[in-house]
Amino acid sequence: MSDYFYWKDNNHPFANLLENSLVNFNDYFVENMHSKIRAQTNKFSSPNSIIEEACIIDSSKRSPFIEAFSKNKKYPYTPTTLDYLTKKTSCFLIDYFSNIYKNLNASQPYYKKQKLEKYKLATLDKIVDLKSLPTGYHTAHPPKNNLCDHCDEAFDDGCILICGHSYHYSCYEDLEKKCDHCLEFYKKGVSLNVKSFINRLEKGSENIEFDDLENNGDGNEINEEDEDYSIRINQDINRLFINAKNDIKNW
Repeated sequence: MSDYFYWKDNNHPFANLLENSLVNFNDYFVENMHSKIRAQTNKFSSPNSIIEEACIIDSSKRSPFIEAFSKNKKYPYTPTTLDYLTKKTSCFLIDYFSNIYKNLNASQPYYKKQKLEKYKLATLDKIVDLKSLPTGYHTAHPPKNNLCDHCDEAFDDGCILICGHSYHYSCYEDLEKKCDHCLEFYKKGVSLNVKSFINRLEKGSENIEFDDLENNGDGNEINEEDEDYSIRINQDINRLFINAKNDIKNW
């Protein structure tokens, strides 16, 4: 790589040759040749004996080794084909993103008993449940169309995160470049699942069901007024850990 960068910086023709003929480079046959040489020699072989053995192997079966470096391989795509594929891809992307633009604000949420359950995606013309959507749609504050999810003002310029929430650049800086809605969702979800898990352990149940650990809500079930909750969790975990170690000693 250092040679290539040197050639590139100095406009050496080797750099262009390497770029245009990269498809022809294949080190399989070189490594295969090395393997054959190692199989016929040992650590006590002298350099001359290794060279002689390599010549014998090469002379006995020259064609694969020679063809690897002398036979030209044809690139599977012609310039005309590449041009066609480029234009076809461009047409697809233009049509797809045009439909997205035409369907702005057309996607609709579906509620059941005042609980958000599904969304109709207008461009795809499909109804999907929340499990198919980014994290933001699982929080207590689903992404808002054309509004900043921090200040609730018109979203004209900013960033749209992978979770689905949108923020003005200034709002995102105020949040220290993190999504508070999703962060709160994860924190409460983890706390809820840990609490449920500990409760099952304290009951002495050997069968812990997935439904007992899964957070099906928006994470608001945690009693936020209980300031000693994290302390009690640590105490419970330490107690369970000590009991487990004592049980192992008694085996």
